Amino acid sequence: MLTNRCETITTEEGDKKEEMEPVRGAFRVCVYPSWALKKVPDNTKEKKKTDSRKKNKDYTSQVVIPYVEGVSERVHRVMKKYGVVTATRPHTTLRCQLVHLKDKAEFTEQGELVYQIPCKNSGPEYIGETGRLLKTRLDEHRKAQTTRTMRHTQGRD
Repeated sequence: MLTNRCETITTEEGDKKEEMEPVRGAFRVCVYPSWALKKVPDNTKEKKKTDSRKKNKDYTSQVVIPYVEGVSERVHRVMKKYGVVTATRPHTTLRCQLVHLKDKAEFTEQGELVYQIPCKNSGPEYIGETGRLLKTRLDEHRKAQTTRTMRHTQGRD
C-alpha cells in the first residue's frame, strides 16, 4: 500500500509528510472520505506496534497438533505460557479421503489372523489361527473335508 511505503522508506517526519501529500491527493480524486485518510496512517502505526510485540517474544519451540474442538484451544493456551508456539492441522484432509496409495487386500489374501469356519453338519464351528494366507488355509480345510467325505463313502472309516 502507498501509505505503508511512505512509513517504511522515509525516515524523517518532513519527508513523510511530503511523501504522503500525493497519496492524499490520490485518495481525494478517488472520492475517499476524509476520515479514511486519517485512519490509514493510524492503522499502520498500530500494526507496527503489534509486529514488534510478536518479534520480541522468544518462543523456545514449535509444535503441530491435530485439531480437536475444545481441546486444541486449551493446549494452545497452556503451551503459550511456556513459550511454545502451537499450530493445528485437521485430522482428516481431503487428500486422505480421496487418495489411497495402496489397494485394499482381499480378506483371503491376508495372513497372520484368527478365523472361524462353520460346520455344514450343524456341529461346532472350527476356530483356527494361521500365519499363512487365509486362502491357502481354507483350501487345506476343503481338501481335508473332501478326503474325509471320500473315505466315508468308500467305507474306510
